[in-house]
Amino acid sequence: MGLSMKNNKLILLVLIFLNFNGCYKTELVRGPDYNIYIFAEYSDWDQLNPVLSEVFNRTIRTPQKEFHFNLVHVNPDSFQYSLPQKQLIFLASLESKGSIADIVKRAVNKPGREEKVKSGESFLFKNTDQWGREQLNLIMISTTISKLEKLIRENSDLIYGTMLEHQQKVVDRFMYRRSENKEASDALLEKYLWKVKVQHDYRLAIEDSAGQFVFLRRRIPERWMFVKWFENSDRNEITEEWYLDMRDSIGVKYYGGDTVNRKYTSSNEINFLGKWCLKIEGLWQNEEKVAGGPFVAYAFYDDNSRRTYVMDCSVFAPDQEKVPLLDQLNAMARTFKTIIEVVREETGG
Repeated sequence: MGLSMKNNKLILLVLIFLNFNGCYKTELVRGPDYNIYIFAEYSDWDQLNPVLSEVFNRTIRTPQKEFHFNLVHVNPDSFQYSLPQKQLIFLASLESKGSIADIVKRAVNKPGREEKVKSGESFLFKNTDQWGREQLNLIMISTTISKLEKLIRENSDLIYGTMLEHQQKVVDRFMYRRSENKEASDALLEKYLWKVKVQHDYRLAIEDSAGQFVFLRRRIPERWMFVKWFENSDRNEITEEWYLDMRDSIGVKYYGGDTVNRKYTSSNEINFLGKWCLKIEGLWQNEEKVAGGPFVAYAFYDDNSRRTYVMDCSVFAPDQEKVPLLDQLNAMARTFKTIIEVVREETGG
């Protein structure tokens, strides 16, 4: 049986978008979106929902369980209304039937592409800004839904990382759409030979030159970043235990007794701004104040200055989602530069 007139109209509409997306592209001016809109036939969605939940529902303790993403299955009969969203995933197999399945199969119906799908060489295709600014569109397809399920599970880190990297870029742009506290940023560079782009509503709450410590703070809800650095240090000194002991000492000196809940702490080595870095995540707590929340920290060594830097981002926001707030702090951390890096950037050296 052929497609209904209704489905034919939907396909025609999407083909118009595909061919003339420059004319129909919308400007998405709202903030980061934590929803991922899933375009799939009902039967395909029923089978793939569990594995997609495994991929994207990665628990972040704040101390409640939170996630970076929320999966939203789009109604196949009216999916055109969800096309301008920021994060889209289209799913189908070469055997799938329906309007969305036809769209997915048309997308891979190009010389060499379908052959790679059939051979298993390719299953994931990426497109950006198709129907809106700051949009990521992932297409996943294989010969059968069972085969696609297997490929998604085997490539879960790649899929999650691709979506997370896109979301981080959106957060970075969103953070500074209004303005930067350039006076504070310039002051950091002049006094301490490093800087971050300070968002407009953060202030320098503590500056301890002798202790090589700076505390940036924003209220309502409460969030902050501290930067601590050590002169003539050794990269090999950077370990999780070293960081936890150092952070507890900072909590006593500057934060009224904050400590780290070591039961929920984890660390891993990453590339942070082109440098080796130990990333530490967990929960801080203050038993006397009956307070606590999540933190993420970056400890890394800078070869040029022979300094070890620690950037620690923390949140206290009872009864609110904390992952978006942590993301904004992380965006500010990713703007870190030493004076040598600033000079090189300005001179093209």
